[in-house]
Amino acid sequence: MADIDSLKRLTTEYQPLEDRVRLSGQGAAGAVTVVWVTQRLLNRLTPELVRWLEAQEKPMPRADLVQSFKQQTARAAVPQQPAVPAEQASASWLATAVDVQRRAGSLRLVFRDAEAQEQVALELSPLALRQWLNMLLIAYGRGEWPLAVWPQWMQEQLAAPAASPRAVH
Repeated sequence: MADIDSLKRLTTEYQPLEDRVRLSGQGAAGAVTVVWVTQRLLNRLTPELVRWLEAQEKPMPRADLVQSFKQQTARAAVPQQPAVPAEQASASWLATAVDVQRRAGSLRLVFRDAEAQEQVALELSPLALRQWLNMLLIAYGRGEWPLAVWPQWMQEQLAAPAASPRAVH
């Protein structure tokens, strides 16, 4: 099996016509890949990612407040950068599975298609994971998708006024 391309930059955007999330990722060599992700797959992935984040903290009273504060901090720390240009993609495909690989201090997500012919990896530190979860939650809001898979401490951000663009990176 060939090496899996690891994405270094990512733009996450809800696409209303597709009713899916489009991940436009750029690898180390500069190649752009578009991965389409369905609500169903994200509904299965999101609780797993949230559980991993919660497990990074020691159990304490009012842990939800700590988590909420860390989410706000992560959201404020997202660097401004240009979007990964989806129109320059050398490949575009639908992810049907995501392998979650737990590593010391990070998660590695491997998105793949049904036949595992196409796959890309995304390595996320706890901060980067929080930032990406914020972006996914915004996509859920834009798609008017049910928020049942999201913890309350994350849903609070949707109530905050936002002047963010359609795409988030």
